[in-house]
Amino acid sequence: MLVDLSSGRTEFIEIGATPTFVKRGDTVSVVKSEALPIGILSQLHVECVEHFPVNGDLLVMIADGPFSGRRQAVNREGWVSGFLAKYRSVNPKEIAEKLVQRCLGQQGEPDDDVTVVVIRLTGVEVPGLPDPTAVH
Repeated sequence: MLVDLSSGRTEFIEIGATPTFVKRGDTVSVVKSEALPIGILSQLHVECVEHFPVNGDLLVMIADGPFSGRRQAVNREGWVSGFLAKYRSVNPKEIAEKLVQRCLGQQGEPDDDVTVVVIRLTGVEVPGLPDPTAVH
C-alpha cells in the first residue's frame, strides 16, 4: 500500500493476497485482486487499485497466516468484513490484537506467520469528500 500524505491518494498493490479492508464508520469496503498469489506462477501479475481515504478511515491488511485456526471458514472475507463492521474500537492496536485472537482461537501455534496491520488515518483531507469524524 502506498499513501501520498499530501493528497490522501492511496494505491493498493494486490498480488493475489488476502484482500485489504477499508472501514469508514460502520461501512467496510474490500479491496481485492483476482491475481493468483505470488509464487504460484512464473509471471507476476500485479493489480493496483486507487482509493482516497478520509480522516478516521481504518485500513486493515491481514496475511493468510492468522486464518490457520479457521481453516474450515468458507468466507474469510465475509468474516473479517462482518467483524470490522460490528467492532466499535478505532484503536489500531486493539483491533489487530482482537483479529489475531479471533482468527487463531484456541488452536495454539499457527502453521504460518501471523501478520495483521491496522492503520487509522488522521489529518487526511480530500476535497469534495465529507469528514466522517466531524461533529454536525
